[in-house]
Amino acid sequence: MKKITGGMNVGTSSVLSAFVILCLVTFAALSFLSANTDHNLSKQAAAKTKEYYKACTDADIVLVQIYNELNETAAESTDREEYYKAVSSKYKNNSSKSFYTLTEDEGMTKLGFTLPINEQQNLQILLDINYPDSGDYSVFHIDSYKTVMNPEWHDDSEAEGSGLMKFD
Repeated sequence: MKKITGGMNVGTSSVLSAFVILCLVTFAALSFLSANTDHNLSKQAAAKTKEYYKACTDADIVLVQIYNELNETAAESTDREEYYKAVSSKYKNNSSKSFYTLTEDEGMTKLGFTLPINEQQNLQILLDINYPDSGDYSVFHIDSYKTVMNPEWHDDSEAEGSGLMKFD
């Protein structure tokens, strides 16, 4: 007598069910890890954005102070030459305004300052100082407003000797 075989055995369906459950658990774990990583990156991005806009707000306060000081200097000055001498004496080698840098570049007087954003970055602003005459009533124009790396910052992984951040 011949045995008739057909269909699936009970053991095959158990193995298939176990494989499907294992796949579902693996996909669930991967989804959870991906969502958790995205959440952490979103929190970091929000913190960096908050730090940047805090520095921008601080920069706006400094810009208003500079604007007021330059307007006062312009009101006290009788001509262009006297104005630029007063600006130079006000912002150059002044201990209370030590974070300002005043330079002359191609006949333009430039006033710069840097504010910290966080440990790694600074907000660097450079202004073109103008004499408010009949052609242009503004006392300054913003030449650059940019984020730069903090030169005093060092990567922790490089200090630990991991070599991950070394570039040749």
